Amino acid sequence: MCGRCGTARSCPGHLVFGMLKGKPHAAVARTLVPMAEHVWCPTLTHPRAPPAGELVRIIREAGGVADEVTSVSAALAAARAGFDRPGDLILVTGSLALVGEAMVS
Repeated sequence: MCGRCGTARSCPGHLVFGMLKGKPHAAVARTLVPMAEHVWCPTLTHPRAPPAGELVRIIREAGGVADEVTSVSAALAAARAGFDRPGDLILVTGSLALVGEAMVS
């Protein structure tokens, strides 16, 4: 049982989140926040990416803890620094543009 969201699955706790403009940011945030201890929103290089601060605001409005970071590599480093339990995971989610940047970070 997950101690964060109450489901039978184990939640990652550490999320790196980014989406492009025109997507359902608030709906996705409401889904992700229950499984996240902390969400890092990086500034993406994609031309359709909203400012990272806008996503941070949406995560916070959904009840989450979030911080803006300057890059995907900075978000991954911040998430790793937050590891405090064996088996901690980072979920990179929201956009393939974000995942692509994470894969080359």
